[in-house]
Amino acid sequence: MYLRPVHAEASIPILQQFIRENPLGILTTSISSPSYPLIQSSHIPFILDVPKISTETPSNGILRGHMAKQNPQAKALMDALAASKAQGNNTLELSDEVLVLFNSPHHHYVTPKFYTETKPDTGKVVPTWNYAAVQAYGKITVYCDSKSGETGSYLQKQIEDLTNHAETSIMGCTGEKVKPWLVSDAPDRYIELLKKNIIGIEINIDRLQGKFKMSQEMGKGDREGVISGFEALDTDVGKRIAQTDEFNGKNYVYSREFAPNATRFEAILSSLLNGHAVSYTTGLAALHAALILLNPRRISVGEGYHGSHEVIAVLSRLSGLQKLSLDCPGEQLEAGDVILLETPVNPYGTAFSIEEYAKKAHARGAYLIVDSTFAPPPLQDPFVWGADIVMHSGSKYFGGHSDLLCGVLVVKRKDWLKQLFEDRLAIGNVMGNMESWLGTRSLRTLDVRVQRASQNSTQLISWLNNSLNTPDAAPGSEASIVQKVLKKIYHASLQDEPWMKTQMPNGFGPVFSIILQSEEFARLLPTKLSFFQHATSLGGVESLIEWRALSDSRVDRKLLRVSVGLENWEDLKNDLLQAFKSVIQ
Repeated sequence: MYLRPVHAEASIPILQQFIRENPLGILTTSISSPSYPLIQSSHIPFILDVPKISTETPSNGILRGHMAKQNPQAKALMDALAASKAQGNNTLELSDEVLVLFNSPHHHYVTPKFYTETKPDTGKVVPTWNYAAVQAYGKITVYCDSKSGETGSYLQKQIEDLTNHAETSIMGCTGEKVKPWLVSDAPDRYIELLKKNIIGIEINIDRLQGKFKMSQEMGKGDREGVISGFEALDTDVGKRIAQTDEFNGKNYVYSREFAPNATRFEAILSSLLNGHAVSYTTGLAALHAALILLNPRRISVGEGYHGSHEVIAVLSRLSGLQKLSLDCPGEQLEAGDVILLETPVNPYGTAFSIEEYAKKAHARGAYLIVDSTFAPPPLQDPFVWGADIVMHSGSKYFGGHSDLLCGVLVVKRKDWLKQLFEDRLAIGNVMGNMESWLGTRSLRTLDVRVQRASQNSTQLISWLNNSLNTPDAAPGSEASIVQKVLKKIYHASLQDEPWMKTQMPNGFGPVFSIILQSEEFARLLPTKLSFFQHATSLGGVESLIEWRALSDSRVDRKLLRVSVGLENWEDLKNDLLQAFKSVIQ
């Protein structure tokens, strides 16, 4: 592969991830045979195994695949195997290297018209092509005889692993809503017939080369012209190439400006959140950045997270920012002012109509910031309903494992994106390298985690609400026990406004609050639980419960905030029930 240093990707984990995301490779072999061409190539989907080895040098990995025996390339391999059978071999390792080429599906012609800096100045520009590719080189081992125990086991594992990877990672059939197709779903005799008519191949990768050619060599003006040009095409491929060009064109000189891990994290979030994402050290840092960007004279805000009010208080002290109530008359807002809408709102988990507040803001020339921390993807997309900026405390569901701090802003306007990056460089609230890596790790399971936690929460609330509203509950029944402890439940799933199901079509969020019959019950209940941990924060895989008055003096002292995790919901129900019994004894 011809590699200019500016286009080369040397990180082995990044190259391995590229292979996993683009598993259809082109296998090229050179086999001397009187019956078949010397050079042959075939498209084959591969599985990449990366053995865990105790060394500082990462393993390049092992590629596994299979191909039909009727394939001329397979026949040439089998002929080579037959020639080695005199030595009693049931497998073959070729002495020469083979090549497997993996390509990104996103590639595009680059017209010189995109070079908005150089073309008008000198005219010294030529067309080119942007693309990404990885080449894997190594020795190939061939498994041909399915009757052999070693080969039969290899082929069985190969087709099962490849199918599982394709069904879950490519098709998204994780079993939550759609079950994956399994090899075991097919008749055993049919699978044996399949194995009889294929050969297995295994390539121990000696070296990997990666080329991500995305206009990195161009000057800033030309690179921005390329990105804008692809975006203007308004095609799916054009948009993806624009994102990839922007990602690979970052100048990684000083980490306060740009860092590879943070850029990757932001690129994934941009796709998930349908805008341009910028990451920060914390959620409050993100809110601070949004208010610096917009510099409003007034901000209309509800109760919500107490930390947001502390940020507003700081800006009020510095700039005279005036705070208005969320339900203030629209006439009190002026052009450039801000409505900060937290929905669902902390600590209750109840929701507001984003569309209603967007209309209120835009009628006065004001902006709407939506804090969607409690409703991450796939639960809610505030941009659909008119939000100007979306923010998240990524420490919660984007992190998902209670091991990182981060905040995220998402905007639609490119001029805002540019200003946010410039402001972040000056203020210094850039997300750390390790936190960015952890965030990227966590986003791989975001959809599964959020949907499971949301479903658990809805089932718990349904049980509590039904128990609370059971008339004439029999003494000693679950309903009577719940009624002795519980007074009220807050959650979006209990709201009956017509806009609720369209604003949150995929679930109502994993956080809710309950008001107990007495402050004493609220103080004691968290100490009686086993599955729920008595702790603040939320969004992790574990369920938490918090006597909220400990951290927020504004709330009812009988209120408990509940953050539901990924445990079995019936275990959580039984834990709550035994705790209810304990506090009333």
